[in-house]
Amino acid sequence: IEAVVAAVAGNDALFPDEWIHLGGDEVALSDWTDDPTIAAYLKKQHPGMSLNKAAEAEAYGTFMTKLSAIAGKYGRRVVHWEDVFDWAGPVASCGGVTPRLSNDTIVQVFRGAFGAGPKPCKDQTVGGCVCGSNGAATTKAVVQAGYRAIWDPPSAWYGLNSHCCGSSF
Repeated sequence: IEAVVAAVAGNDALFPDEWIHLGGDEVALSDWTDDPTIAAYLKKQHPGMSLNKAAEAEAYGTFMTKLSAIAGKYGRRVVHWEDVFDWAGPVASCGGVTPRLSNDTIVQVFRGAFGAGPKPCKDQTVGGCVCGSNGAATTKAVVQAGYRAIWDPPSAWYGLNSHCCGSSF
């Protein structure tokens, strides 16, 4: 992974920007939970927690933190999708991931426009959870937590099948 980041962000960078978007959405937790050694470790570290929640709480957070540190080594500021904030932000969140996101992280919000607002997510109810909520509520939570935010309403890029004012475009 470091070789890929080095190719994109190193001395002879393919992309000389100060930013690097490391994604963080659509993570297949089964890559960790299906491995017997990792599954046993997660069960031991998080007794009584579902294997998926344990993977979110530890493997995902550790991976994203290490990936962010690699990007930082090459002088890049990290941008993540809001999923990473949901799981590893400094407020009561969906995953309760440790370690937490660096304060230098920029969070790109993309889900939901102005829907019902924060709601419980996955298999737990957490006060203040923003996972899968609306863009306005998530952006507010991101900024209140001290991060910079980019807000991309979903209609801005997912196939441009947005609805505005009663008409499609």
